[in-house]
Amino acid sequence: METEGRPAWILREDARALETARLASPCVNLLPAFDTFLLAHRDKDALVDPAHFKEVYRAAGWISSVLLVDGRVEGTWSQKRLRRGLEVRIAPFRAVPRGVRDAAAAEAEDIGRFLGEDVALRWTATARAR
Repeated sequence: METEGRPAWILREDARALETARLASPCVNLLPAFDTFLLAHRDKDALVDPAHFKEVYRAAGWISSVLLVDGRVEGTWSQKRLRRGLEVRIAPFRAVPRGVRDAAAAEAEDIGRFLGEDVALRWTATARAR
């Protein structure tokens, strides 16, 4: 099987389900630092544009928290405790469409719900511009 021009492997019994699956688009996730999705890939080009490797795979083996859009890293994010609640800051690598912004806001709210905190979402300048 090929995906985006690259070889891919899947269990035979899962191939039909994958071919007929309709995924929500855009599929947006805020992955935490060191998320296993980002680990152990020899070729990381399928995950993140090489221009942004150093923002994701940082010095001393540190792996950033990332904004994942349809399976690709499109920015980084961080959280900061406030006196009342939590601030989630997202630094995209490029301009972000409204649908991605809305889905990322829902992800941030889920983080707050999990932690039992109110969340303030802040979009920062693109990571490249910092």
